[in-house]
Amino acid sequence: MLGRKKIEELEVCVKLDEPLTSDSCCKLILELVKYLLYQKQQIPVSYEYLLRLGASSVGVNDRSLATARATLSCLENISEHLNTELCCESSAVKEIFISMGATILAPKFCLRVSLPPEILSGQCHFKQQHSPRKPLLNLMRSITESVDFQEAMALPLMPTNTFFLLQKRDCNKVSEFFVPKPRYAITNATAGSRLHLKLSHKSHEMWNCNCKNTVSVYRDRDASYSELAPSQNTAGHRSTEKIFEGGQDSIYQWYQSRDIIKGFKFSR
Repeated sequence: MLGRKKIEELEVCVKLDEPLTSDSCCKLILELVKYLLYQKQQIPVSYEYLLRLGASSVGVNDRSLATARATLSCLENISEHLNTELCCESSAVKEIFISMGATILAPKFCLRVSLPPEILSGQCHFKQQHSPRKPLLNLMRSITESVDFQEAMALPLMPTNTFFLLQKRDCNKVSEFFVPKPRYAITNATAGSRLHLKLSHKSHEMWNCNCKNTVSVYRDRDASYSELAPSQNTAGHRSTEKIFEGGQDSIYQWYQSRDIIKGFKFSR
């Protein structure tokens, strides 16, 4: 029996103008997932239209409506739990892996995203100072200007399963949503495209933000939040950077989301 053909991985470097926070990083990854699902024809319409469709049953049969709502629910769950992982101090998320195919071992398309080691804490830095808009524009500009990337996007793919994984080092290996895959390794034998996005910051000068001078909104339910946030501001990226620097001696493991996004077309 012939083995699968080894396909060379295409690398696309993405230079970010704005430092990523845990919130903006989560936003960036989820927007990328939505883009991939639409471009690879795993959802019949854009995500924004799918949202409107999920809120209304006009002109859509019950089966298509149920599938659309299930897809929206999967994306919402992934977004929520990914944000939790990125915010967790004991967790160092190194890479994100998105695989499309019948099984995770036989991908027809796969995309690996290497995260920058310096990700600011979303609890210490504020959206007003670190908007996800610039990083998202940097990402979309890089992938749309890459001819090879766009050629890979143009290749048709029948509706199939989309698996979401993350590679991290975590002292607490128990997760309600991400299941450990201790023996999993990304294979270079695939039937389709293999892409690799490498995210990095342009310079360290942009770390000089004034979040610590911003007055936090007082929260009745968590009075300690406003007291801790300013003092932790400068340590927001250093602790994460230390974790990544020690990555050679650390054990990074792949975790797969419990939810699998199932591609679909509208039924008539």
